[in-house]
Order: sequence, then structure tokens, then C-alpha cells
Amino acid sequence: LATGVLMLVGYVAAGRWARVLPRPTAASAVSHPYDGLPWFGQYRREFESSLGMHWSPYVYWQRRPFAGAQINVDSLGFRRTIQAHGGGEQTRQLWFFGGSTMWGTWQRDSMTIPSAVARGLAQQGIRDVEVRNFGESGYVFTQELLRLILQLRAGQVPSVVVFYNGANDLAASTMNPSCGLPQNEQRREFEFSLGRLLQNQGSRELSEFARVFKNFLENRANAALVANGRAQPPQLDVNRAVRETIGCYTGTVQVVEALASAYGFRVLYFWQPMPGASPKSLTPYERAQFIPDVRNGTREFLEPLARTAYASIDSAMVPLVGDRYHNIASTFAGD
Repeated sequence: LATGVLMLVGYVAAGRWARVLPRPTAASAVSHPYDGLPWFGQYRREFESSLGMHWSPYVYWQRRPFAGAQINVDSLGFRRTIQAHGGGEQTRQLWFFGGSTMWGTWQRDSMTIPSAVARGLAQQGIRDVEVRNFGESGYVFTQELLRLILQLRAGQVPSVVVFYNGANDLAASTMNPSCGLPQNEQRREFEFSLGRLLQNQGSRELSEFARVFKNFLENRANAALVANGRAQPPQLDVNRAVRETIGCYTGTVQVVEALASAYGFRVLYFWQPMPGASPKSLTPYERAQFIPDVRNGTREFLEPLARTAYASIDSAMVPLVGDRYHNIASTFAGD
């Protein structure tokens, strides 16, 4: 036990304690596009303060409650949605699932995707709909499915469910040995091994922790060498990674479809815009997102992954769900 605790203390002291999620900052000195806007300074301070996560069964992590002027997270860990529904027992439920883009990173409460949809519905006179934002930073499709299942198990049934995915599932395929896993799964292995060590204090647990800890530090060190230009980046078979990721993605779709049939709700799927898949000319800030750094040594793969997936995802999704699937990857082509 003492050896394990000393290793952990040394790890923390070295500033290497792994956050659940990397901070979404550019990998260079390029300024954020919102710098200079009157609301952004306060927003950025609130965003930094709201990044605290706590353990959440089945889905690994979830934001803690937070109250601010521009960011609010309720007691259940869900981002606030600004809406104008009429309320009452007959209110229809519209649920949104996704990663940080759906949660609303860099957006005020009023400008998240769910809030924008709620506002659009109200402008059309549709006020019997309650819009809920189940997005969370870093989530992949399977985590979103689990979050949906937990809501259904609790007796809540939506009218319509929207999944907005692509980027995180592709990114996770560069971090893990197989598709369909959450991002940074290696960190969960480290945390599990540490927990077993502290609970049992046995030689077997110490040996397992030492192995996992060693691999973890080696991978972090390799990522740092790549980021500093002192080592070649790892190789990735992009075509294979995309093929396997889409296979896992469509497998999850089939589970969602079975649930929709059993519970009587409708599902829409959106393949999200990504710089690597858009024909637009990238801005300096957008281009900087592909520069590898210490936090994430896989950024250089995101552009070819997004481009390759964009060319093949339609042929996999349309036969499954028809016109309920929408590829909006080129939405910002002219922006």
C-alpha cells in the first residue's frame, strides 16, 4: 500500500494527474474566434469553473451542478435549456444526445443546439414541447445510449430523440485498441487498478497497478515526444479505423432502434460537421486543432478520419434508418 501511495503522490506532484477530459483549447497561440466579444471573458471563467466532473455509474463521468450567468448545470448534471413550453402533463419530450458540441462548449445557455431548437419551435407556435439536453463533453455514442437507457429505466419516455455524433467516436478510435470504447479508456484502467490496490493492499494488486501505471506513463511520455517533434507519431490504418468505427456505430444504432420500437419514440441521427470533412478553407484557429500536443497525441489523425468517414457513413446509415439520418458534415462549407 505504501509503495502504491508514494507512486500516486509522485504522479500528482509531477503535474500528471489525468483529467477526465482535456481542456478544449487550441494547440497553439492562435486566439479564440470569440476573443473580444463582450460576453466571452465571463463565459470563459465560468467554463473553467464548470469543468469539474464526478463519477457517474455506467457512463463514467458527468458534470457537477453549476450556477452562473451564462452556464448552468442542474442538480442531475444536465445543461440548462432555455425554452418556452407550456408545461403540463401533456408536454412532449424532445431529447438531445451528443458530446461537447451538444452540451454547448463555447456557447451560452441560450445558444446551445437544444436552446436554439426550442426557440425555433416557439417561434413556430409549438409550445407543448420540453427540450432536454443530455449532451456531455467527451461522450461517445454508446455512452449516450447508456444515458438514454437509464432514463427509460426510470420511467421517462421521450417523443423524439436526437443523436448528434461523429467526432468523438472517431477520436476514440485513435485512443483505444478497438472501436466502440469511450475516450481515454486507458485512464479508466489505471483508476480501476489503483482502486483495487487501495482496497485490497495485496501483492497481486500492487503488481497489476505497477504494470498499468508503467504503461500509462510510457504512453504519456511518447505523446509528449511526438508533440515536441522528437519522435514519429504512431501509425494508424485510417481506412480500417473508420470501417471498424462505423461498424460499432451502426451496431449501436440497431440497439437504439430496438428501444425506440419497444418504447414508442422516434429517433433522428445527425453526423456532425467536422473541419476535416468540410470543403471549407480552414481558419488558423481551426487548423490549430489538428496540431498534436501533450494532452492528446492523436489530433493529427482527426482530419483524415473525418474525411474518410464522411465518404462512407451514408451507405451504412441510410439502409438502417432511411431519411431519419442526416449527414450535415458540410453545413459550414461556405462559412
